[in-house]
Amino acid sequence: MSSTTLKVTPNSTETIKGLPETPKRDAPRVISKSNDPLQRRYRNAPKHAMILILIALLLLIGFMYRSETKIAHDHRQNRNNLVDYVLSNTTLDILVDTDTSLEGEFLVNSTYYEFSAEFSSLSFIQITNDPNAHRMGFTVVDYNESDPMFVLEHLHENGSVYSTEVTPDEPANITVIDMLMRSILVEHFIELSIKLGGAGYIGPNGQHIGDLHRFAQWMYRYKMKIISQMDHLNDDDLYTFEVMDNLTEDFEKVNAMVSASANAGHWVTSMEELVSYTSSEYTAPRSSSGRNLLESYYCNYIGMCDNTCYGMCGADCMCWSWVCGDCHCWDGCRQHDHWCSCVGLLEWCCINTFWIDCNGETDSECGDVPPDRY
Repeated sequence: MSSTTLKVTPNSTETIKGLPETPKRDAPRVISKSNDPLQRRYRNAPKHAMILILIALLLLIGFMYRSETKIAHDHRQNRNNLVDYVLSNTTLDILVDTDTSLEGEFLVNSTYYEFSAEFSSLSFIQITNDPNAHRMGFTVVDYNESDPMFVLEHLHENGSVYSTEVTPDEPANITVIDMLMRSILVEHFIELSIKLGGAGYIGPNGQHIGDLHRFAQWMYRYKMKIISQMDHLNDDDLYTFEVMDNLTEDFEKVNAMVSASANAGHWVTSMEELVSYTSSEYTAPRSSSGRNLLESYYCNYIGMCDNTCYGMCGADCMCWSWVCGDCHCWDGCRQHDHWCSCVGLLEWCCINTFWIDCNGETDSECGDVPPDRY
């Protein structure tokens, strides 16, 4: 038998046919601290982190500076354009403004309302996104026909609707009125009147606007009379009195804007204009009655029916110059004061404010004030 001898040498490149080729392997690599790839990768990490931190700080400082600058600018702008000068906790958005109609939305604190004023009607209704909530509000309509009637409907928060029909022979239902007076609606509607006055929507600009202000004024007058006649005030009554009394500060602001605008010949829109066009005539010391009075404008009926500001277009002696344009004597205000001060606040010619004209009404029976009152 023959034999075959295979000779293998260390550097032999010969391969055996049919067997896979053995891969070449590098010599083992020793890892040290100097050539550790992880060490090289993170060696500069602290430097990079510091650079990123510095960049972040610079961006933050720039953002804060721009924010503070914007806030300061907005604050100066708001002070300058008088947007928040009157009732800064409220927002007014006018949606419709024509010769016969005024409609919009009003936000006070966190409560939204939609409102409208037309020649013979007013409405003030809460806006809510809760389908299960009962919307509160009220509407008033003057049916000035052959059989005149003034209708007030109160949408109570319990979901009920309470209504009273007032005629020349039938005063308003005191129960319905008292329920309305205990609602937050009264305070908010008065604030709407103040906000509108501060925005330039004053009585001389339209009968429907004047009607809204006069009804708000009637609400204020009735509310304050109720409180003044109470023998004991509970916490809610004391709070209401404080809130209503605090509104007098905003009364004065609107009065200042109305008088300054009359001097300017246009509605003032900046604090600079307000100060510039406010003359000493309107900044004189207040009289003991709470009004700034000019001697030449005193009515001849001061003190009539216990009203020390009889005929001067205010809830008693609180000046509402945005009703007729100033707080002088007006025939229309004198006629209205006769019914409210001398007859009664729930009477047809007092609660119904749609008949009033600042210059005096001659076509309505409400304008037919008894001669002995003149």
